[in-house]
Formats: sequence, structure tokens, C-alpha cells
Amino acid sequence: MFKGTENDLWPSILDGSYLADYDCSTPDKQLYDPACPSSNFLPLHQHYSNAPLKFETELIQLEMVDPKIRKAVYFTVRQGPGVIDTWFYTAHASTAAVQDALRDLHMKALLFLKYRVGHFGRHRPGSLERAVSKRYEVETKSSLTRTVCRPLPDVSFETVKTLMFPPVKLEEKFGDKADGYWEVDVEKPVREYLGRRRILIQEGDGTWRLNPEPNTIPSIIAIPVPLDQDENFKFGLLVARRQGESNVWWPATCTLDARWGDARSFFEFGDRSMRFHDFHRGKVSNLVQTTLETTNGDNMLSPYYNPPNDHTITPIALHLSWYDHLSPVIPAGFIPDHPDSPLRGTNRSTLEALLETIPAHNWSPQNDVVGIDTEGLELVISMTFVDGLSRCGIALNPNSGMLLGGTWEKGALEKGTRWEINNDKPDDVWRLFKLGEPIEVFAPPASLDLERSTRMVMRVTFTGYMMAADNWFDYLCVAAMMVHALAALIHTVWVVWHAETSEAWDSIPEMIGLAQRSPPPCEEEACLDNIGAGIASVRNLGEVAWVEVHDDSGYGSQDGVRLRFGDGVRTRDPKWVPKAEERYS
Repeated sequence: MFKGTENDLWPSILDGSYLADYDCSTPDKQLYDPACPSSNFLPLHQHYSNAPLKFETELIQLEMVDPKIRKAVYFTVRQGPGVIDTWFYTAHASTAAVQDALRDLHMKALLFLKYRVGHFGRHRPGSLERAVSKRYEVETKSSLTRTVCRPLPDVSFETVKTLMFPPVKLEEKFGDKADGYWEVDVEKPVREYLGRRRILIQEGDGTWRLNPEPNTIPSIIAIPVPLDQDENFKFGLLVARRQGESNVWWPATCTLDARWGDARSFFEFGDRSMRFHDFHRGKVSNLVQTTLETTNGDNMLSPYYNPPNDHTITPIALHLSWYDHLSPVIPAGFIPDHPDSPLRGTNRSTLEALLETIPAHNWSPQNDVVGIDTEGLELVISMTFVDGLSRCGIALNPNSGMLLGGTWEKGALEKGTRWEINNDKPDDVWRLFKLGEPIEVFAPPASLDLERSTRMVMRVTFTGYMMAADNWFDYLCVAAMMVHALAALIHTVWVVWHAETSEAWDSIPEMIGLAQRSPPPCEEEACLDNIGAGIASVRNLGEVAWVEVHDDSGYGSQDGVRLRFGDGVRTRDPKWVPKAEERYS
């Protein structure tokens, strides 16, 4: 159960009012509070300061860790115009926090029942605990972004009027048609945004110029631009890098397409790879993964893929006031108090600091008109937006433990930052284990407004190795195996009862020598009866047997040999012991 309606958790319109009741105004909050969209800056800066911006594969998965969540981020890299767009998607953080909390309780309940019931009884928890794979899955929505950037000739912010933006359609991939670019009036948004930051100042005669004060103008500027095309479901960015200390900039215009897509958030573990959930902070230490459930979502890498326009995907209208939450300008006074912060200089927004991780040579003019590495721009911008969107709902659900109400709310499980099982209430534990369709385990907390809440269902799948009979042939094989096992059991009982078993010679040369020197047996007797090959008493297996010479003229020779079982006192004649590489006589 989550606080907030679906529109609160996955809003279709994002502006400054979305976080009006939550404090994201101070730099400490903006950089370290997981509920603020800009708190992704530090982990993203660390990632892009060390990670490459060129990839040989098309679908990439990487792992991101911040103070709130450990998650997988998935993205495709645009492979030329009209082929594959740069898409990003990742897990919804608020969903993952409650999902991991319930997973923690489920595993603790399993271990609790394992020691009480063992491998037998209802559901056999001892056997479930040994499952090869344990998967905890929730149907949710995932933040999904697409960014297309286009380099432009040099511009001057003091005089710029209109610029061309890439046309990104709701139901089409980017086609890069020159005649279809959107011409957007950027004069007002550029002057308003840069004027508010004192990068542009207006003279008395009404003209605009760059602020001449030192440390006022960053080397890279990212300016939000509203796009009125396509029902305002697109968001524009004008990104530019300054050429030295001049008033000329290398620009690129970017169109951002943000959406919510149907998805499945899941944790998957082996035998001993789970970590405890931090109920106090709602921290997720286990890797949360995501699979898209949108129409043709598994076909995103195809050149023929077009974004669906149905119930599985919802466009997001982004406004400039929400962008201020995503990319706030960090004041100069914050930096001396935080020497470990990657922010250097003054008057820079967090997105601009992230864009500075792109190598400088990727911004220099090369073979084309401008030569800016638009692939790097698309990766950094998409990653920043998709992560900021994934934090929607955290402000309403900061503590995952507060949502687990009913009999589990206080005394049943809570012990510090970890929740444990109460031995006095074992019946509550069984409610977490039910084959088939899920049932309600936690009654909603009394403080939760049910009309403004969202219910989700988690499904648990344990995978292991087992044998199961599904058809007549399987049952026939099982019957044959049972007959074979019964025959083996009967034979074992017979051997134990009669104390007889088959026996063979330990020394093959002795057996051959004895067979050659022995006289022919009587016709009434079985062949080789005198050498004891065949069935022998179990009582003789522990005795010592040897071949000895005897004098009996009845055999036609004074040299005779015979097999003798004695009492173990007599010793064998050494000359009759076969030796390696010597003639036996």
C-alpha cells in the first residue's frame, strides 16, 4: 500500500507545484535528500567521470547506487538517424523500497518457519529456502526517456532569436529529416533563464550582454526551452559550450521525450545473496531490476520500432519550474563547506556540471558544421532526467516501514532498523505464504487515507530442481523405477539372509596358474569347481587363501597344487607367489 494516487506516484504533468509541500530549497536537501530530483547528481557525476561515453553494443545495462537505492539502468544508444533512438529506463524508486521491505519480511518468515517446521509440513519452508532462484516481482510503471540532440552553427546569446529543434513525434522514431525540424523562438526563455542567473544582464538602453564579472559565466550552459509542438509533451534544452572567453558558443538543441511505461520491478537472488532492508531510511541495498511491459517494448532495438500510443505508455508534460528542481544552481557559499563535492567554480547548475564530464575535444569543431558529440549529450541528459523522474513518490513514502500496517505495524516485527519475527504470533507468518493468487497480508495503517492511496501486489516465484509426472509416459517411467527399486531391495534382503554373494579372484595370475596345473575334474562335477570361482560363503571372504604343493601320485605327477583355506597360522611358500616379469612354474 502506497501513499498517494497513481497520479501522485506517476504524474502526467510535472511542474513546480509537485514538490510544493516538500522542502527541496537548500543545497543539502537538493544534493542529499533522495526525494529531491537533483539528488542524483553525486552518483551520476561519479559515474560519468569514470565511464566511457562510447559503446560498441546497442542495449546497455549498468548499475547505479545512491543513498536510497541500488538499481539497474537500461539504455540504447542512437545508431544514426532513423535507426535506433537513445532510450533510457529504470526502476521506480518508491515502488522498489516497499517491495524490498516486503521481500525482507518474506525471507525472515521463511527462515522462521524453516526452524519451526523444517523440510516437512505445509509448504515445506526448509526446501523453499534452498531454491536455486527466488524472484520477487511487482507490476508498476517505469520512467522512460528519449533524447535527440542536433548540433548547430555558432550562436551569441545576446542576439539569438530562433533555433531549430529535432522533431520527436509521439508515435515515431527520430527520422532526421531536414525539412521537418521545429523552428522555436528561444529569445524569451534564454533571456529569462540567463537573466535570472545574472549571466545575461540588460543595459539601460534595453540591450543584453554577458556579465563581465569574473566566475559568473560557466563554461557550459543548459537552458530549458518549452516546446509547444505535439501537445506540449516535449521538453527542449539548449546546450552550449563557450569558446574561450569570447561571446561565441558551440550550441546543440535537444528534444526530450519523457514517459511512464508499464513495467515489472523485480529482485532475483540465488541461495545466499540477499541483504537486509533498512526500514528506518527505506534504503534498498539489493539490486532492483526492471523489464518493460509496454507494447513492443522488447523490440526497442529494432530499426522498425515506433513508440506505442496506447494505455501501456503515458507521456509526461515537463515544465520549466520542475526543471529547476532537477537541475538547481548551487550557490558559491555551499562549496567551501563541502570540500569533497565535485562542484567547482560558481553559478553552475547540476546538469551543467554533469555535462562538463564530457571530454572537451568532443565539443570542438571537426568535420561537420559544429562537430559536437551529440551521443554523449543524449546519454548524460537522458540519464539525468530518467533518474529524476524515477524519484516521484518518495516524498510521500519516505519510510517503507510506515506502510506495513495492521498487526505488523509495531510490536510484531520491529527491532531497531530491522524488523524481526515475533515468536508469539506465528499465524501472521503463514499469511506470507500462499500458493496461487496473492492475498492481503497487511491491513492498511489507520493513518493512511485509502481514497488517496495505491495498492500493489507482489508475486514470489521460487525456482528449483525437481521431478514431476505430467503425462502417462511419466507415470510409466515412475512405475518402472519403483519396480527396479523393489527388485534391488529384495535382492539385498536375500543376500543378507543367505549370507552368500559372488566372489572373484584378487590375483589373476594365480587363478590362471591354478587352472593350468589342476587335473581335469570328474565328469559329474562342474568345470573349475576345484578353484572356487563362483558362489562362495560370506564367511570365507575374510580368510586367507593360498595355493600350495601337495604330493599325490594319483594325479600322475608328484608336483601338484591346490587351493587351501586355512586358519591363518600357516604361511605361504614364497616360491609359489607370482612375481612381475618372472616365469611362474
